[in-house]
Amino acid sequence: MSPSAKGFVQKLVSFRSRERDRNEQPSADGTIEQALSPEMPGGVFAPVPRLLRCNDPPTEAESASILSHITAIQAELSRQRDPQPPHDITQRGWHVESLRLHRSLLYGVRNIPEEIMETIFDQALQVPGPNRRHIILNRIMRVSQRWRAIALEFSPLWSKLPDVLWDRDSPFTDGSVGIDRICEVKEAVILYLERSRNHPITFLLRINHGTHEDTRVLEEAERLFETLILHVDRWATVDLSISFKLLRIHSRSIIGNLPQLHSLNLKVTNWEQCTVRAIDCFTSCPSLQHFSLATRNWYSHDELVSEMQWAQLKTFEDRRETSLASRTFAKRSESATTGISCDIKLGDREYMEKQLSQFSASDITELNVNCSGSDMAMVNNAIQYFAESLTLPKLVGLKLDVTEAWSPNFSLNHVLSFIRRSGCSLKRLHLIYELLDIGAAPPGALSQILALSDELEDLRCSLIPPNTLKSMTLDATSPANILVPKLRVLRIRTPPYVLSTWSSKLDPALLNDLARSRIDTQRADSKLELTISFEDQITCSKVFCSLESERWGHSTTTESSSQMAKMKAWRTGLRYLGGNFGNRLSSTYYKEGWKLNEIVKEMEAYSITGFEQLLLLQKYDIPELLDRASYVSAERIPCASMYKLSERLLSMKEKFWHPFLHEIDDGRRWVTKNNGFCLAYV
Repeated sequence: MSPSAKGFVQKLVSFRSRERDRNEQPSADGTIEQALSPEMPGGVFAPVPRLLRCNDPPTEAESASILSHITAIQAELSRQRDPQPPHDITQRGWHVESLRLHRSLLYGVRNIPEEIMETIFDQALQVPGPNRRHIILNRIMRVSQRWRAIALEFSPLWSKLPDVLWDRDSPFTDGSVGIDRICEVKEAVILYLERSRNHPITFLLRINHGTHEDTRVLEEAERLFETLILHVDRWATVDLSISFKLLRIHSRSIIGNLPQLHSLNLKVTNWEQCTVRAIDCFTSCPSLQHFSLATRNWYSHDELVSEMQWAQLKTFEDRRETSLASRTFAKRSESATTGISCDIKLGDREYMEKQLSQFSASDITELNVNCSGSDMAMVNNAIQYFAESLTLPKLVGLKLDVTEAWSPNFSLNHVLSFIRRSGCSLKRLHLIYELLDIGAAPPGALSQILALSDELEDLRCSLIPPNTLKSMTLDATSPANILVPKLRVLRIRTPPYVLSTWSSKLDPALLNDLARSRIDTQRADSKLELTISFEDQITCSKVFCSLESERWGHSTTTESSSQMAKMKAWRTGLRYLGGNFGNRLSSTYYKEGWKLNEIVKEMEAYSITGFEQLLLLQKYDIPELLDRASYVSAERIPCASMYKLSERLLSMKEKFWHPFLHEIDDGRRWVTKNNGFCLAYV
């Protein structure tokens, strides 16, 4: 049913409720009687007054009587073609209203067959929002006795149980409000179970044992789960979040008793500090097609739930966390061509090998390995397995993160060895590593990796060696020799503390050549999204000025002797800010305060009219020194309160950083993103 049809049904329910309320009014003795009499105003007779007091369909005899009455009214209206005012006009209006009313008794909503009404009800309940479905169902039940009877007899309407959200997000977890609320929800669920009869059920039950202080609430929630276990053979679509202990207690009642389970979203957490054995509850589900699992075992490395029958599932997402490692398996599309994504964090060689061996190597298309463990031997074993043994011929996406491992044994040769052995054609390659020097990378390793990845569209890595940047630059004279010709996204991540002498590690000329050849080109199929991210704004501003200076052809910034003297004075005054200027009674304190005030006055009068000023300020580190000055306390600034230096220095920081942090139409092509932590070529 379309959204407009659903809206019509809901409006119809509301209309029938209002019509019932309008047609009923209290009598003197408190009872409800019909406002319309058998004889309508104006002497218009109602042949079946009973139907005007309810929404029941007419009997055959009543239908015949109504049809005869409609014929008589039509004849009377034909006679009153030329009414004479004023009485005949009012009389004709009463006849028209009676004709409309009695036609609705024969052909209105009350006469729709029950089978169609069931379908309408079912479609009207397909609405988003927590428990919104149950509010609409309650309204439908109140429209008429007939609608109520139809709804009660149609079990699918009651097959979706009220949601039970008794976890960290629930507003009713503890105290008297919590126990009263959980009892109400429990009664509603039991009522729905009775009215749904033998129909497959859908429910959401989330109980987080780690957030409840009131044991009564937990006891009632667990009793509710026990009630659902009695109907386990009817489970069809289930969203379940419970403790491992509760699942283990009822596991025998679940195993082999889920013939209709089609979709399962399961979250299990172990709060027991002991060794546990995996529960095999859901491997024997013949109808299961969609499966999502999240397990957490904080106190040991034991698995909580047995591995699934992966070949049977159309989609799945299996996330497992233990005290030592974590991994996620996922297949998020029903398409037969969609492969499996594997995400493994921590773990040694044995763990990686065990997890990945569950699937055929040809089924895995995405691999994310995060070797961020603190155990160096564990990291080295995992890297060795990746480089020497693992083979994934259908892999299209690889992400390798060794930023926190600091393993001296890792190099790009490990990635090269894996790609060569697998023979895979990557489309996405994310290499997150931290080398203190580009020279530490094996010569030509990244170029060889890219040479084996002609289909690569997305590359995210650390600093790229100059020779590789040259090979990635489009050359109109020899387009066939370019690396990764289909590249669309290039994100360069600069590791921390490696750009103190960045000019030898991030070549501005080569980066600009690459940007011009891949972004300024008229070929739409060669457009590249190029960004460089940094750990701090200072380094980002320096690289920005260097890139733009090279692009404009300004190898050095020309300045007059007066400008040079001014900038040196600014730099000297800001550099020693926060030092020892003596106490407030010394002449040095006030002398230094006066000097600093004069420097700030010059800065306030200084105007940035173009890119040349930005380069000049950056050459003398003025933006960086102003950034540091903003963190110096007023007590360490001479005469701070007298000249309001703290506030004025902060204003100067905003003034001199504004042209860098905001896109200004001054001909620049490199712009800052993420509040000055990233550069993008546009």
